[in-house]
Amino acid sequence: MVGQAFDEGGDFARISSTTLVQRMVAVPIYNFYCKECKKSFALTMPLAEYEKGKFACPKCKSKKVEQQIAAFFAVTAKKS
Repeated sequence: MVGQAFDEGGDFARISSTTLVQRMVAVPIYNFYCKECKKSFALTMPLAEYEKGKFACPKCKSKKVEQQIAAFFAVTAKKS
């Protein structure tokens, strides 16, 4: 039997019925402020891409952006 699951890119990937491990990939959302057009925006990207530090405003394409502080939450398997 073949099913579907999400791969790292958020697309569906085929899995077999013998696959017992369910993977969930969390991709962080980073908030930025553009100093050129004065707009706030969010980018969703894996940590490896974030570490490259190449961010641009999606509206004006400026690289004069500043990361904003954002709240976050963590999901764990441990019950509290």
